[in-house]
Amino acid sequence: MTASRTPHRRSSGAIRKLSSGRYQARYTGPDGLLRSLGTFATKTEADQVLAHETSQMARGTWRD
Repeated sequence: MTASRTPHRRSSGAIRKLSSGRYQARYTGPDGLLRSLGTFATKTEADQVLAHETSQMARGTWRD
């Protein structure tokens, strides 16, 4: 029997794969604007940068 997988949904931000094969990390800032964190060679790298940015917002140390 296989366990069903539920898709992982981030509370804020998104990672998308571009046609170039790179990954773009984006998030909605506290000001409501959609911002890009850049493009990354791997999805893992994009996810780490996005996690760092969202943790800064949660701690109150976020800067534009």
